[in-house]
Amino acid sequence: MAGLSGDELAALRNRLIGFVFQGFNLLKRVTAADNVALPSCTPEAPSRAQRWARALLERVGIGGQARSLPNQMSGGQQQRVAIARALACEPALILATSHGNLDTHTAARSWTCSPSSTASRA
Repeated sequence: MAGLSGDELAALRNRLIGFVFQGFNLLKRVTAADNVALPSCTPEAPSRAQRWARALLERVGIGGQARSLPNQMSGGQQQRVAIARALACEPALILATSHGNLDTHTAARSWTCSPSSTASRA
């Protein structure tokens, strides 16, 4: 890894690590589904990325919020969008600051999302 360029390291991080930031870092003028679809690791057709994003939002319990903007959602809902976004590339590792705004049941459900427990990307 020492010989990789900055761009190569960034691409590697994007494929292998999902991040959930304490402040969520959602784009304010973009819907929940678009926030989840943005880090798509492959140049998929937009409709395919949107289907995957909606499946992830369903898995974290907020499928009905797919068209909502971040300022139309509670803190817990925003956090679940951030979790779904972190899962979008099916990373080997997810780094998160805390489960913050989620109740125990929702936190456990969100963190047990795995590629085998969500709808297929295909």
